[in-house]
Amino acid sequence: MSGSSTVGALALLALLGVAGCGNTYNYYEAPPRGGAGGGAGGGAGGGAGGGGGGTGGSEPGTEPGPGTEPGTGPGTEPGTEPGTDPPPAAGAADEDFLSLSADFAAFEDQAGWTVGTPGDAMPLEGKATFRGPMEVRASSGVGSAVLWGEARVSADFADGTVSGRADNFVGRVDGGAAETFDGTVTLTDYRTEQAGRTGIAATAEGALTSDTTSVRVGTLNDNGVDLDGSFRGPGFDYLQMNGQGRGEMDGQLAQLDVRIRGDQVWTNAP
Repeated sequence: MSGSSTVGALALLALLGVAGCGNTYNYYEAPPRGGAGGGAGGGAGGGAGGGGGGTGGSEPGTEPGPGTEPGTGPGTEPGTEPGTDPPPAAGAADEDFLSLSADFAAFEDQAGWTVGTPGDAMPLEGKATFRGPMEVRASSGVGSAVLWGEARVSADFADGTVSGRADNFVGRVDGGAAETFDGTVTLTDYRTEQAGRTGIAATAEGALTSDTTSVRVGTLNDNGVDLDGSFRGPGFDYLQMNGQGRGEMDGQLAQLDVRIRGDQVWTNAP
């Protein structure tokens, strides 16, 4: 080949090479449909929908992602176990029981209660009336009972005697709810002792009955429960009496404790 021919051939090859390179540079194979979108769809759809990359970003995820189901753990269902019921409201008998018990305890807080009435402060004439709670505690082989009643005691200082009774009893048997007890406890053989006339001695007896229980202060063969006490306060302001003895509960022999506290509500004594 001549020199000119060689040069011409090289020039032709150079032109063909440039054209080929341009075709190669501009040519690319289109990605499969959804391939590039799958990357975006897999990121967005997979994150929100739990895996949409297989079908591409143009299709929403078909599987719910984590957290899309409502929680089923504790606290999502309303409670099915009932709560603790409030205690039943106290009945009238319970209210009276607590009121009389509180009245009894309050006597020890009264001014002058701890001081017995001096003998020279006791009148030798006139009368006085005392009101307050009376407690009867009974214990037997069949159970126990605590009863509270309203006592009224009248003292005649000229005669040196007193008389009284207690009624409107309410009581609890074996710690149960309070019940109303019908009946009366009388205070007999009352007398004020002559030594200063500050002391009192008496006998309590009577029968008390509720719908479920009976309590007798004293027995059918005894005269009742003997009580001893005194006037309290600088001017015979109060009265207190205590005693122990036998009684009955539902027909069975019982040990009884009887106590009275009284507040002076009237007097014409000088």
